[in-house]
Amino acid sequence: MTIEKTILNLSWSDVENACLDIANQMTNSNFKPTVIMPILWGGIVPARILIDIMGWNRDICRPISARSYKDCKQTDVIDVNIPFDIAGAKEQKVLIVEEIVDTSRTVKRTLDVLQERGCDLVNVEIATLYRRRSNTLRGFPINFWHKEVKDEWLIFPWDKHEFIRAMNKD
Repeated sequence: MTIEKTILNLSWSDVENACLDIANQMTNSNFKPTVIMPILWGGIVPARILIDIMGWNRDICRPISARSYKDCKQTDVIDVNIPFDIAGAKEQKVLIVEEIVDTSRTVKRTLDVLQERGCDLVNVEIATLYRRRSNTLRGFPINFWHKEVKDEWLIFPWDKHEFIRAMNKD
């Protein structure tokens, strides 16, 4: 497999600094979620760091699974699995956390599933470490982000071995 983009290998310090930036943005906006829904796998580490920085109770974390990439290649179908009863989150302030909003497909599909299950999207905000300038959520804002990127392929510390395996596949 070849990647025809500039590769940006992110460090743990880069991730922590991005989370500190997002935490400051949330503090300045007075947003305090009652439920945090990191999108597995990329959103779980930033969500955990944000919980630590902000001093929030870990019990508010409800990870959801949504996958749009396999072996560094985008898939056609995005399966979203919410392994808990969403009924309790309908009236909550929800924060969805992702490491990067690239094409917006994963976050958009997640929002669709939440709405199908009765969650009021007025109470949902989105945090991502990085976002592409070209992304759109069809009117739904990304509320908190650290940096916009153009065409770089970002390798997060928790993805580097998966990336190396994908590069070595024939």
